[in-house]
This record gives sequence, C-alpha cells and structure tokens, in this order.
Amino acid sequence: MTEIDKNSLEKIRIQRTKYKGKDLLDIRVFYEAENGEWKPSPKGITFKVELLEDIISALESERTRRPLESSSLSPGDKE
Repeated sequence: MTEIDKNSLEKIRIQRTKYKGKDLLDIRVFYEAENGEWKPSPKGITFKVELLEDIISALESERTRRPLESSSLSPGDKE
C-alpha cells in the first residue's frame, strides 16, 4: 500500500485488493474521521491490475503533453 498526502485532511491510498477472485488496484481518497481513524471516501477508482500499464502510459502521456507546474517531477522523471 502507498499513501500520498492530498492535503491536511485527506490522503490518496493506492492498494491492491481482490474481489470475487479478481486482482484489483484501488486508488481512493481517505479522510480523517473525528476519532482520528482514516476512512475511505467514495472518491476513487478500482480497476483490474491488467490495466495498470495502460493507465500508467496514459498518465505519462498526459504529463508529457501538458506538464503540471506544481509537480515535483518533470516529464520523463520517475520516483
């Protein structure tokens, strides 16, 4: 599982899950509840792991086409 701070109240959580025997990847916004526990919001997407390379390719293509000014990565960089 990977977490990215979206802001002081929300995190983006990326994790593998299984549903009905299918391997899935879930990218979801989590929020901090009043009791301090992180809970999933309805904001997110779940897709078959087989689509991961296509999604990464599409995101890289979008970043190259229109670089984000606030991004710490320039086109072609990888963490």
